[in-house]
Amino acid sequence: MKDWLTKLYRGMLYILPVALFFSYYPVIRIGESESMNLELSIAMIWLVLFDVVLVANIIKKRKIGVMLSKWKWLPLPVFVTISLAWTLNPLRGTLTVGVMWAIVVAVVGIWAMRGEFDDKFRRRWWEWFYIATLALCGWCILQCILNLVGVPGEDVMLCQGCTYRTFGFPHPNGFAVEPQFMGNLLIAPIIVSFWANFCQSSGRMRSVLGVITAFVGTMTLFLVFSRGAIYATFVGLAVLSAATIWRAKKRRAMAVKRVVAMMGVATFAFVVALNFQGLMAQLSPTNDTYKSGVAKVLSQLSLGVIDIRERGTAVPVGTADTQEQEAVAKVAPVEVSSNEPVDAVQPDAQASAFDGYVEESTEVRKQLTRQAVEIWRSEPRNMLFGVGMGGAGEALRRAGYYNTSKEIVQNEYANLLLEAGLVGVILAIASLTMLYMMVRKQKSALVIVALAASYGVSLVFFSGFPNALQVYLMPVMIMAILSGEKNSQKEMAKKVDNRR
Repeated sequence: MKDWLTKLYRGMLYILPVALFFSYYPVIRIGESESMNLELSIAMIWLVLFDVVLVANIIKKRKIGVMLSKWKWLPLPVFVTISLAWTLNPLRGTLTVGVMWAIVVAVVGIWAMRGEFDDKFRRRWWEWFYIATLALCGWCILQCILNLVGVPGEDVMLCQGCTYRTFGFPHPNGFAVEPQFMGNLLIAPIIVSFWANFCQSSGRMRSVLGVITAFVGTMTLFLVFSRGAIYATFVGLAVLSAATIWRAKKRRAMAVKRVVAMMGVATFAFVVALNFQGLMAQLSPTNDTYKSGVAKVLSQLSLGVIDIRERGTAVPVGTADTQEQEAVAKVAPVEVSSNEPVDAVQPDAQASAFDGYVEESTEVRKQLTRQAVEIWRSEPRNMLFGVGMGGAGEALRRAGYYNTSKEIVQNEYANLLLEAGLVGVILAIASLTMLYMMVRKQKSALVIVALAASYGVSLVFFSGFPNALQVYLMPVMIMAILSGEKNSQKEMAKKVDNRR
């Protein structure tokens, strides 16, 4: 009979997928400063409570030594903590460092406690992980349907630029602040479900529920319409495919069949989503048609390379993703009364804001990256130590690029370079190298590398720290859950040979 503290710890782990999916809504607004909004999410509250329960378990089970043996992870958190001495934004820097330490405690603690997971817990956790993902996808689809039938976007938690008025069809953001973050929430479920059901020769983790999750998750990812998340996910699937074939050796033909099946499911999910987006465009109150909806999807996802729009249509200048909140007002201005929601008033032409690739969405990110690098190169001290954790927005303001310090560098690599300098970048690379050395002989090595590749690509499109906890918590949770299962590749190969 497990003691109540262990039960509480396991219960908190069951809550993990759900807590991360509620990454923004509902949100507790505490206030705001000149440089940031002060808000609490369910995911953040869960992280703090989980750390308390986790540390209590570690103390009780006398695993403090195991936890402290991972001191090699500490140089980066220690350095960014020291950087608070010179940060340009002490409040944001302090809060960011606090979240980083909370993540470090959770990651190291989960790994120290991985021996507590038995097979029964693992099976139930995977089932719940899949069910929670499907429920989230269902909510995203419901957001689209409700918005199309006239429910204002704000009533179904759609961001202003996510309603049908932007492209002629809604692109849901779930419970996240915007589509980019919603898409990133789907990366881990998609990668893991494809890996477990198509890339495992043993078939131990295969299930109908897992295959359904792979399909529905991928379809929802396309509905979310975040290019960064879509590109990142398919980089991860490419890594899975290549590694599965390469590692198969004598059974390469079978591995190729599994990879073809995996890509077939992903392709079918895209076709279904594409048709659904075209149908939504046809049914929306705008003057869009099925064909124009499909054309917009292909144009936006291909950066304008694939263009099947009718001749004579032009792409209005505007922004997407984080800038979509201003897009409708800029491109299709309407007069809105103070007591009437935005979606309740439509322009006379009933035209959606964009009819193809929104180039400015890409240009804004490139511009922010260039500006961050220019500030980093401006002083030797910045190049070595950065402007301090949390100081990027204030640095951009002081450089004259913006009149507010709330702006963020929508590229985590450029953001890290600006805030932590070369020292921080080197320490981050060292941490990733240690992670690889730790998991390379684990059964979960392939999926962890694929997740790292996906998240690595996604961070080119947005600054994910500290408001994207899934980037840091979900991979280590998956790694810990799988760590007790036939870790050594040599042992696995030996068992296969014995069966022959």
